[in-house]
Amino acid sequence: MSIENAKSGNWVVETFTRSGQVFTLRGSSVGYSSHDQVFKDGDTIPYAAFDDNNNRESGYATVSGNGRVLTPVEVTATLANGVYTDSPAQGLSFPSGGTIACTFNAKAFDTLWEHIYRTDNPHEVLAGQVDQNNPELGDTVQDALDT
Repeated sequence: MSIENAKSGNWVVETFTRSGQVFTLRGSSVGYSSHDQVFKDGDTIPYAAFDDNNNRESGYATVSGNGRVLTPVEVTATLANGVYTDSPAQGLSFPSGGTIACTFNAKAFDTLWEHIYRTDNPHEVLAGQVDQNNPELGDTVQDALDT
């Protein structure tokens, strides 16, 4: 799966342990869903992990192990000991485990994602509305729409 096909769910929060780059999910928090209730193996999901020391990591992960394992594909940000890193080379270790969530409102996420990656003309832009004098937009109206 790629990030373009990412999924999200409502109120998905669990505790975890981490070994290397693998989160092993340990069960949902009270009042929340677990990853295995919402996702299937192979799904790519956004996640946010944190521990009791306010260390945090966010990114995209692949679901496996019947929804009980998350493996980061891309770590997009970390906050470790008060230091924020954008696009870090690796994730945090979380030696005492922590909590991991995927709670982006699923309907809003799916609508946004579909809109971002839609390749037709969702705004019904007319050819006359495209600046034909801008070389950065390509050689044709279709090139400009694709851009």
